[in-house]
Amino acid sequence: MVEAGNDLYIVDVGDGSVANIQRWGINLSNLKAVLITHLHSDHIADLPDLNLLSWVNRSREQNLTIFGPKGIGTTIKGFNQAYFLDHKFRNEHHGDEQAPLGVDEMVANTIEEEGVILSDNGLTITAFLVEHDPVTHAYGYRFDYKGRSIVISGDTAYSTNLINYAKDVDLLFHEAISYEMTDINTEAMTSFYETTNNDFYRFGAALFQHIEDYHTSFEEVAIVAKQSNAKKLIFYHVIPTPIKPVDGLMKNIMTEKVDQHHQDWLFAEEGLTIELPPNSDEIVMSNVSP
Repeated sequence: MVEAGNDLYIVDVGDGSVANIQRWGINLSNLKAVLITHLHSDHIADLPDLNLLSWVNRSREQNLTIFGPKGIGTTIKGFNQAYFLDHKFRNEHHGDEQAPLGVDEMVANTIEEEGVILSDNGLTITAFLVEHDPVTHAYGYRFDYKGRSIVISGDTAYSTNLINYAKDVDLLFHEAISYEMTDINTEAMTSFYETTNNDFYRFGAALFQHIEDYHTSFEEVAIVAKQSNAKKLIFYHVIPTPIKPVDGLMKNIMTEKVDQHHQDWLFAEEGLTIELPPNSDEIVMSNVSP
């Protein structure tokens, strides 16, 4: 979620996103658009609920704009069709003032090629291609506003194109995978399969092997941050997700080689808020979690 002045933009809306928005008390009245990096389910699952939350009781004056890669039109059309009756019933129940039809849907804006996709109120948003084959149209996004900048990688393997677009960025949000941790999971799944002959574990082992080839290792991410001269690196969308009570141990294993390449980094935590005061080098961090 990126806020520039009074305008709000959200990048990807996976499962649980809307619950967090509600828990943190985020005001969606100024939500201008949603930017989808690619069409995997864990990046779009909560789009219908986000649309609902930003529509009912919000005095929204237009349909919600969704930027995304080729295929986003089909996805949004499907969501709109699936929720047609839901919106009709809500309008009949709550009335035109609280749930007005005509502004209740999502509108797809397909990104045909990389470059500037939006320039408004001093904010420029640039889309650039990343490496997530076989997802042939996957994007990262760069935000530039009043001398400050943010890059959000989306899902990607090591990408020289991302490095070029992230040059001298203030904040680099980059996904990361720990091969060490996924290898442990693969070995455990394989062992369970050999013991139980349950195909769930065989497929699980294969899944952990497959995902390694289209994500970026923690060390590679640190190299990306160094090569792009990013001021601060934030690991997000981490695989596997660190879980308590062993999250500290997991993070230590994941980041063992990071400091060799880039020293100013942290993990994105739920509720993390980072403020970039205009036309300065200051980075102010806080947390909105209750």
